[in-house]
Amino acid sequence: MKPSDTRINANPALVGVVIVAALLQIVTTSLPALGIGDPIGSKSNAVRTLITPAGWAFSIWGPLFAGTIAFAIYQALPGQRTSALLARIRLPAASAFLGNALWALYTQFFGLAVFSAVIIILTLSCLIATYRVFARWEPKFSTGERWLAVLPLSALAA
Repeated sequence: MKPSDTRINANPALVGVVIVAALLQIVTTSLPALGIGDPIGSKSNAVRTLITPAGWAFSIWGPLFAGTIAFAIYQALPGQRTSALLARIRLPAASAFLGNALWALYTQFFGLAVFSAVIIILTLSCLIATYRVFARWEPKFSTGERWLAVLPLSALAA
């Protein structure tokens, strides 16, 4: 997919939504530390199936969240607000971050259930949308795009 030759002016509200959503997914997972809800790891440990991850497996979210914050800051920089690549991925990225926040809230209160799987599928759909943009992007990614957009969002999709 070729970007247009002209730069795109970013919607300032969407730039802000990406930042808020990236922060919200972290805040929601921290609620049990404030006595609100149960830790996700303990909810996971309470469900014994072959596909339920162990509670310790959720530690991967530290680096994933760091990557989403790096992306949120990067896409908000004045020099990046007109990036055609970032314009295409802001909405699905923000939607994925909001999906992560919703999943964390639901899981902390209701555990791992069918609805939590639906949230994961919808969130993954948003991340696949960003990944499809990356896969079809014809010009080379800049160093910043590679490290601060492609890497964190691809890792989150994985």
